Amino acid sequence: MNAFHNYHELALEQLSIMYRSEHQYKTYLQIYSHKASSPLLKHLLFDLKQSTNYKLHYHHQLIDSLHYQASQSATEGLNGIYKEAHQLLDRSRSPEMTDAILLHTLFLSTHYTYSHYHILLLYFNSLSWTKESSYTRKMIAAEESILNQINALIKDNFNKAALAPELDAALV
Repeated sequence: MNAFHNYHELALEQLSIMYRSEHQYKTYLQIYSHKASSPLLKHLLFDLKQSTNYKLHYHHQLIDSLHYQASQSATEGLNGIYKEAHQLLDRSRSPEMTDAILLHTLFLSTHYTYSHYHILLLYFNSLSWTKESSYTRKMIAAEESILNQINALIKDNFNKAALAPELDAALV
């Protein structure tokens, strides 16, 4: 790994992490769309794929404007979230629990990217990169929309009191 000497280098590394994260997220959305059973969750996964394509469009604009080549290797932060998801999914014994675990994973991975976009915005603002900050704000808005969609689906479809006993039984 290369050492960082300034915010410029750190900002570019953060951009690369987010670019890789979006590609990784897109891959798992495809996998999860085959595991989901709820029509509403399947619809959400489709919407998330569209949103990810939108964010990747902005990533390409950022990368082009900065004349930067981002790598596409997996990110360790999301690897941990997806590894945990696979462990939970292996223990699920019902379609409802699989959907609950998928929502759990989407919530965690979206918060991961949401917080990293805020860090990226901080770096871009520190460097007075206004165009890049503007693109990043658009990606943050997309992340907020995703979180709202996930929250709405959790609220509308999973009664916490009824879910808890079933979750315990399904994960033994």
